[in-house]
Amino acid sequence: MIVGHRIAIIGNAGGGKTALARKLGALLDLPVVHVDSVQYQPGWHRTSNEECDRALDGAARTARWIIDGFGNDKVIERRLQLADTVVFVDFPLWRHYWWAARRQWNARKAQRRELPDDCPEFSFAYTWKLARIMWQVHRDYRPWFQQLVEEKQRSGNVVVIRTPQQWAAALNMTLGA
Repeated sequence: MIVGHRIAIIGNAGGGKTALARKLGALLDLPVVHVDSVQYQPGWHRTSNEECDRALDGAARTARWIIDGFGNDKVIERRLQLADTVVFVDFPLWRHYWWAARRQWNARKAQRRELPDDCPEFSFAYTWKLARIMWQVHRDYRPWFQQLVEEKQRSGNVVVIRTPQQWAAALNMTLGA
């Protein structure tokens, strides 16, 4: 069950982290911080690591939040330590690719509201870059995420989502909380 006032949502792209964060934020009346909104400036320009780290650490030090995404390694470790609940969206890689492709297709109509201006996702160049990043996250970061989640299970609440049904159930259980 997703409970608490500090909720960290991590996982690969295309897993519905942002949608889950939005819905949980509304259900639990918690402010939501999307890491993509902090990491990027208009036109897909990267925020400096120092500025990004300061903003994400600052958000994590407040009393109430949902933060979806990860950012730099040390920042995510600190955030997970502070979180009451960690939600790890860990679908099979093919599902992350499928949902990301669906998101890309939908982006032809409108840009996601949590992205800065002029950050189009519906382009071959962006899609190719995203696909490569998703493979790297699956190969290199997923084992690390699994380790962080195992460590967090000793001291806090952890929810691992591996199926669309578990994703929906996480919302339903939270609603019943």
